[in-house]
Amino acid sequence: MGNLKEPISYRVLKLANGGTTTVGIGNFIHGTKGNTLQGSLYKEVYLAATVDRVFWLLLESCLSDFTKVRLNEEEGYISKAYVSARKFLVPAMLTVTLNGKWRADIPFGPKDDMSYSEVVDIIKSRLQESGIPKLRFSFKSESSRT
Repeated sequence: MGNLKEPISYRVLKLANGGTTTVGIGNFIHGTKGNTLQGSLYKEVYLAATVDRVFWLLLESCLSDFTKVRLNEEEGYISKAYVSARKFLVPAMLTVTLNGKWRADIPFGPKDDMSYSEVVDIIKSRLQESGIPKLRFSFKSESSRT
């Protein structure tokens, strides 16, 4: 885990006068206060994702503690969370299948320093208690991809 507001890596650049300078390479943060390349413009930064609207409305009560639908002015978002020059973060996913026909992936994240397994246990319990017939689901932990 890292702070999405901080540079992910540093690159040393040679200057025309023969000297060098170190430049932070980071994620581009968007929000209501404007766009920035790192820094303290926003208190919290989230990874943006898209979700099938129908599945979200169906499962919102089970997942709302572990997803963020709307940001306030103190929060920003990034499109991709680069963890190195080529690798980016893929959030943890809940894959839901309804009636064996319709399928959707819904990203989720931790809350209040909870572990991945604690979050999965809570979501699993809520989905089992939801009473939605023919609902199948599986989880995939976060990973990185190039």
